[in-house]
Amino acid sequence: MHVEFQSKNPDIKEAKFIVNPGKMSRERLLDLCALCHGGPMTKTKPSFRFQAGDTLSNYFSLNGAVTNPGDIDVHGNQLGLLSLSKCYTIGRITCINCHNIHQNENGKTEIFSQRCTTCHSHGHEKICKMTSQVGPSIIQNCIDCHMPKQMSHAVSVYLEGEDIPTSALMRTHYIKVYPEETQKILNILKKKNSAYRRSPARNEK
Repeated sequence: MHVEFQSKNPDIKEAKFIVNPGKMSRERLLDLCALCHGGPMTKTKPSFRFQAGDTLSNYFSLNGAVTNPGDIDVHGNQLGLLSLSKCYTIGRITCINCHNIHQNENGKTEIFSQRCTTCHSHGHEKICKMTSQVGPSIIQNCIDCHMPKQMSHAVSVYLEGEDIPTSALMRTHYIKVYPEETQKILNILKKKNSAYRRSPARNEK
């Protein structure tokens, strides 16, 4: 009903026939996301009785908070990883601070990076210490440094011609400083700058 109504009435911005997650309390919003992205849970009631705005623990037996990110696979419990991040504990972000549920933004690092800079910019929260070294490109991709893709132990695929499955690479939601990823970015920038300095077109100028 929501999709049908909004499709026929695109000028009406107030959502009809649906619960607006943006108007929920932080706890109920996170419960809604955790239904699919909160890791293993044991249901105590039929799954589809849960509706947006309900309390998740009334329908599932939750396994408790995990304090070691190494115990959480990069796939399946994105909220568990996010909840260990300072952006979550101090900044109190929720899933909809980063994700637009009406758009397919998968792989669009520039869009997500711009959302990071709404907080991590001059006059707001701490800015990245590598800003001066990386330069303007940091606003196009800070995700690969602070939310790198990691191997999943839960999801693997058979590549063509291979007999052994390969772990899928998925982006972690544990937001922090990853020195090894930062160094990779710096190495790439160093190579680009070196190639630019050696380019014939630049020397002609």
